[in-house]
Amino acid sequence: KASSPQYQVRVKPDESYSVVMTSDVFNPANSLLAQEINKQRVFYLVDQGIGQEAINSIYQYNQHYAIKADLMVVPGGENVKDGVKWAFKVIERVENFQIDRKQLMVLVGGGAVLDMAGFAASILHRGVPHIRIPSTLLAQIDAGVGTKNAVNFLGQKNFLGVFQTPKIVIVDPGLLLTLDDRQMQAGMAEAVKVALMKDRALFELLEGSYQEVLNKDFSAESKAKEIIWLTIVAHVEQIQTDPYEKELARPLDYGHQWGHRLEMVTEHRLNHGEAVSV
Repeated sequence: KASSPQYQVRVKPDESYSVVMTSDVFNPANSLLAQEINKQRVFYLVDQGIGQEAINSIYQYNQHYAIKADLMVVPGGENVKDGVKWAFKVIERVENFQIDRKQLMVLVGGGAVLDMAGFAASILHRGVPHIRIPSTLLAQIDAGVGTKNAVNFLGQKNFLGVFQTPKIVIVDPGLLLTLDDRQMQAGMAEAVKVALMKDRALFELLEGSYQEVLNKDFSAESKAKEIIWLTIVAHVEQIQTDPYEKELARPLDYGHQWGHRLEMVTEHRLNHGEAVSV
């Protein structure tokens, strides 16, 4: 009996990426972002929650490095990823600027904005490369450092989405200085989650020094940056064991099964971190 012809198609590229902690990411003296952009045309999608001063800094940074860029500001918070409305607005604006898979998107914002904008980038032209610059504590230590890009749909959290890795994630704790207490406390929920899940030493460090994070004390004597970095490492170590969530066990969803439902049934009166805390 003749054997059937067969050809093995190899389609798995290296999708590794780096998470880098830096300071003053939009200061022209810091060339990290410019090096990653590498003279490409770039489209910035920016969370208005970072404040006008930071937005102005982005314009000045692009001017300093002669980066040809367009910039779109969107509202922060969970409503921006409820349904596909904002994702399609982003796609239309990006297309008008004529960005394709040979150019780049830079996403600056909290977890909801990064989720929505990452989803838009991932489906546009079947995947436009993107850089993430998370601007909230929750995004810096959790939502902004993984592989998920998603929006809520049909009353369900993250119902539509894709897995696409970023080109790089740039974490600048200085972007947290404009956050209010509620946003900082919400972010701490994800630090506690991953510490409870896998790192006793990190949990003990949190117990002793969490207030330094909440106070946004990034001085040399403070443990705040160390806590942020160790929490990031704990998350990404776990993410790389199953980056596309194909296994049944999803330990990083500890606290999320009911947390996601609480967010939806309260119509986001509880934010993500608060719901996970419950």
